Amino acid sequence: MPLNNFAHQAANILGNNTKYQIDKNIINAIFAETTNIEDKVIARLSIIDSFYSTQMNKRLWGIEDICNSINNLSEADNEIRNYAIEFASNPTIESPIFHLITAEYGFKKNGQAFGKASSLITKYLYFITNYQFPIYDSLVRTSYRYLQIRFPDFNLDDLVDDCDINFFHSINTLNNISLINDYNLLDNLLWLFGKIKDGSFSLMFPKDVYLQLVNLSGANNLRRNVDQAIRNYLQININNHQVSELLGVDFVSFFNFCFNNNAI
Repeated sequence: MPLNNFAHQAANILGNNTKYQIDKNIINAIFAETTNIEDKVIARLSIIDSFYSTQMNKRLWGIEDICNSINNLSEADNEIRNYAIEFASNPTIESPIFHLITAEYGFKKNGQAFGKASSLITKYLYFITNYQFPIYDSLVRTSYRYLQIRFPDFNLDDLVDDCDINFFHSINTLNNISLINDYNLLDNLLWLFGKIKDGSFSLMFPKDVYLQLVNLSGANNLRRNVDQAIRNYLQININNHQVSELLGVDFVSFFNFCFNNNAI
């Protein structure tokens, strides 16, 4: 099955009353409701930081510095959105968006600069563009590298861990060559793929489904290695009727794809 079909599967899975989707809807609502308040950027950055655990609370004045940089670029959401969409389709080092993403923000307690905040800023741009901006984080990089191996015909460039211009060119290439052509679908694919490979399942199911899965896998009797126990159970039982009935055919297909249990 083509990769863009798996991207649509990921969207269907994550859109089914999952905590992932509920959290995303809350962040999107905060963006909409803060349009006309003075500290809208700080409010938005803070809620993203909280839900995505980008750990800006470890930096002194980190969120305030990012807020100032965004407002210095423009205080109008539409202008930020237009800059971001232009950069997403044609990434250049001259873009003010690239400078925004790669600048340093906040300080350590000893007064030294803390460093970049690329993960938080790209998530901010993802929401302000209605999900049409590539997110930079370790999960995306890990999933990209898996797909690079699985789809050699795509001729994808290697990624370094730093958020450089090559990252955006590479993600843009993957978005286009896979025929996904939608950064939201691409993010759904990369997020879900990475979480399944890592064995982190709590955000990808409704609560009742997740708790049933915990019971089936015997993970409810564990204090540690719960994620590993669930993943091991699914790798053995993913094609069983009971599991298929609980998790749905889309998830079974996508899980098999993640572990290369079916033909691409």
